[in-house]
Amino acid sequence: MPRYIDPARYKDLKTLTGAARGTIPCDLVITNARIVDVITETTAPGEVWIKNGVIVHVERKAFGKFTAERVFDAKGAYLSPGLLDSHVHIESSMLSPYHFGRAVVVHGTTTVFTDPHEICNVTGIDGIDYMVQNSLQDPVIRQFILIPSCVPAVPSLESAGAEINAKEVAEIAGRFPEQVMGLAEIMDFIGVINADPRMTEILNAARERDLYLQAHYAGLHSRDLSAYLAAGIGGNHELTKADDIVELLQAGGWVDIRGGGSILDELDDMLPALGAFPNPSLLKVTVCTDDVHAADILDRVHGHVNKIVTRIIASGIKPETAIAYATRNPAQQYGIDNIGAIRAGNLADLILFDDFTTLEPTAVFVGGVQQVADGEIITPARPELAEPPPELRANITQTMRLDEVTPDALLPTHEGDTVLTNILVFTGEITTTLGQETLPLKDGKLDLSARDDLCYVAVCDRYGKGGVTVGVAQHYGLTRGAVATTVSHDSHNLTLVYKDPETAAFLANQLIQCGGGIAAARSGEDYRVLALPLGGLMSTLSAEELTPALHAVEEILPALFGGAETNLLKTAVLTLPVVPEIRVTNLGIVDTMQQTFIPLFP
Repeated sequence: MPRYIDPARYKDLKTLTGAARGTIPCDLVITNARIVDVITETTAPGEVWIKNGVIVHVERKAFGKFTAERVFDAKGAYLSPGLLDSHVHIESSMLSPYHFGRAVVVHGTTTVFTDPHEICNVTGIDGIDYMVQNSLQDPVIRQFILIPSCVPAVPSLESAGAEINAKEVAEIAGRFPEQVMGLAEIMDFIGVINADPRMTEILNAARERDLYLQAHYAGLHSRDLSAYLAAGIGGNHELTKADDIVELLQAGGWVDIRGGGSILDELDDMLPALGAFPNPSLLKVTVCTDDVHAADILDRVHGHVNKIVTRIIASGIKPETAIAYATRNPAQQYGIDNIGAIRAGNLADLILFDDFTTLEPTAVFVGGVQQVADGEIITPARPELAEPPPELRANITQTMRLDEVTPDALLPTHEGDTVLTNILVFTGEITTTLGQETLPLKDGKLDLSARDDLCYVAVCDRYGKGGVTVGVAQHYGLTRGAVATTVSHDSHNLTLVYKDPETAAFLANQLIQCGGGIAAARSGEDYRVLALPLGGLMSTLSAEELTPALHAVEEILPALFGGAETNLLKTAVLTLPVVPEIRVTNLGIVDTMQQTFIPLFP
């Protein structure tokens, strides 16, 4: 059944109906607006009457016949529902939920559906507890939770700081009934189509609580795709090719069009799929950002959901339809009946903007309260609200449970002068294939010093379970020094990519001392560290404060990558054992297509 969020606003029915009929003054009336109606996909002049944070009437003809405590003159601007992000990892912004909300609301994002599986991999249910509690600290947007479904992503291939099974799904849903909307990205698609008992139990636990089931797969077609959909799983944000999107839409599935990501943005390749059908209005399409870091959110040109919508419009989709993809459709997808459209009975989450080509809000209202004026957030920041509560602080901030890393631990050893070696060969920004080469040994240690195209990759367990795996990558781009990160999807172990093991060990120990983060160095004397003390993933700083520190790390990267532009966040997916084809985890080198380990030296 459809659900109403924020139900307390509807308890005083007499007040709402009286305001709608004009017998009780409204709290706010927005006049002289061009209303973007995502139900009929038309735009026309109108007034919006608001009482107790609820839209009680939309007037389209007899303007000015109201009484209100406040009148807001839109001066002919467009008025649309607030934008919804159908899938996002707040942790990827490196901001706390409190600061994340303040960063995205200026772009017109008023509701997000978040998957906290990054912090959950590190700290378990305590991490979700922090994300929920922090999202409710002086909130300026609505933040809903999807329960992580794959913690770890593939349990047999990596270890994390926690594990989520059917029992935990039930516990989380029961603990946060108002915030939990679904089960997040079901990455173990092999487990789903083969009816793996663990995945079956997790899916059943979510279904018993009427939770939305969110997809996460690539490469499923025909009968395998039908097997996945037969499990009742919905929107997928992992498709990047137009043909695959067309196939899923024809199969009746939801497509969450992903754009503006800081790791990967292939939106332009997807958009032709929307024009492949005679009526784009009917498509089961939503819009999501997935992974966007603070610096990109802060950038008004990059924007957030609003800029994805403008790119969809630029591709030829009618503006009202494109906005419906980011408002009406996500609400329908999650079964929420009182957001996503401007109509009586819906919450007054609204944005004003001057044109469809930029979609930059001049004003934003959430629950009838103005949060943004002249494009800027109104309320001053309260930095203390980003901090974990006392009962969660230790588990959230003390997550680096590993001993000092030594250079010797980062150099593979073998007998002889040369050795046949398995290599992760980068074929794209994040995709790899398996290669093999005979490489030299120096004093019994693998020596890559003569090869600019090769570097070492190491993953160190950071949860007190021990173990380091070292591999070799080709065409990653690193030519000197080292980079290090605890933002390492999805288990978030300590990941190092390096030419120089001494520098790599130095950076590893810097991150151990500061509680995790991102670092890069030419040497032990020339380095940058971005501390992320909240689970080794997030900062307590605002986007405005965090961005210079993030840029400081990025500024050193060209010197490490031979002057080439690069994105340090691509290191974050080196360990994800569901991305084709070869990854490295703390347990070994993984063939992700076969879901098996392969040795460094075959």
